[in-house]
Amino acid sequence: MYKQQTSDPATRIAIIGAGPSGLYAAEALRQLGYTDVTVLEKQARVGGMALTRFYETSDGRRIPYELGSAQPFSSRKLFRLIKELGLHLGVDFGEGRRIGKPGRFRFYNTRRKEYVADFVRHPHTGQPLSKHAGLMRDFARLVPWLIRFRKLMKPGHAHDLPSELLGLSEAQWLSQQQFRVIEPLLLALFSATASGGVAENATDPRSLVQSFKSLVFALNPPLRYTMGLFQPVREGYQEILNRLAARLNVITRANITSIRRGSDGVRIQWNGQEQHFDRLIVACPPGNLASVMDASDEEKALFTRVRTRPTWRVC
Repeated sequence: MYKQQTSDPATRIAIIGAGPSGLYAAEALRQLGYTDVTVLEKQARVGGMALTRFYETSDGRRIPYELGSAQPFSSRKLFRLIKELGLHLGVDFGEGRRIGKPGRFRFYNTRRKEYVADFVRHPHTGQPLSKHAGLMRDFARLVPWLIRFRKLMKPGHAHDLPSELLGLSEAQWLSQQQFRVIEPLLLALFSATASGGVAENATDPRSLVQSFKSLVFALNPPLRYTMGLFQPVREGYQEILNRLAARLNVITRANITSIRRGSDGVRIQWNGQEQHFDRLIVACPPGNLASVMDASDEEKALFTRVRTRPTWRVC
């Protein structure tokens, strides 16, 4: 590994990947005062797993729909960024179709091929109307777990689980808790985690860390559904990243052929040129770089274990 550099605003930083992670990292560095940040992207577009397409109507309207698997989570910083970039939030499914009364949502179990829960949403709280007693009991059981592992909400934070949980699968943990109402919701959340979801075989060990991550992230729902209302970005989620990239130094179609690290920093070759950087941030699946990076066997083994499976998906 190359030596650590001081936090000088002129530090030359390379970020590989112009998806949500790479562009948000570059924006965070820009706000901290760093002036020499370069984002390298192999594809011809920015956005990565955020991909917006538009449906052209007969009367000339363009209605965005999301094909990417990445959705932004609701937060004050994100709302400030959307406002700063001149984007618009709405509560529409499209022009002329505004939500007016409480909606319904159901959970469908593809294994059983049936709906396993059907809730009626309260117009203000979003809570089910008919199962408050059972719901409160379930939350009384769940809240201590959320408090215990609240640090998992911090990106990249890995919490050591107690020994009595390490041998449990998600299915076994759910069975122990005996939830009455929210188990279908937890099953839906667990099924989208990086561990691959709830196992059919209860003895199959799965990572409860990822399951608890999905629970705490559920406290900050995606921007699409906030406070009981749909709030999509009218211009599409990818436009957030397009406008970020416009004020950053982003190089698309960058075909990286070599990454070499040394005591004086890191040298990256792409498209027939080479540039020297002080710091390197990998914001793409690291396995893609194993063939061009001077990685040790231990690093390559670690790279192959990293998977990209976002909790929230859009189709």
